[in-house]
Amino acid sequence: EEASAIDQALTLLSSDECDKAIDILEDIGRRPKNPVYLQVLASAYACRANFNEIEFLATDIEAIDTDATDFFKSLSILSL
Repeated sequence: EEASAIDQALTLLSSDECDKAIDILEDIGRRPKNPVYLQVLASAYACRANFNEIEFLATDIEAIDTDATDFFKSLSILSL
């Protein structure tokens, strides 16, 4: 059941069907000890929020200033 739900959710995520993927994963109940389940569930919620991991890594990560005085300011101007 758990592995099947994860596989179904991944298939749905590849088609940007975020809410359906979340529904399938949430319907089987939370699996806090399964890192794959948690990763796919997090990806589904990120999908729902229009978060794009590739864009973040390609564009936004370079804009983060690790200097203590400018760190939070740099976070506030990220595109995502």
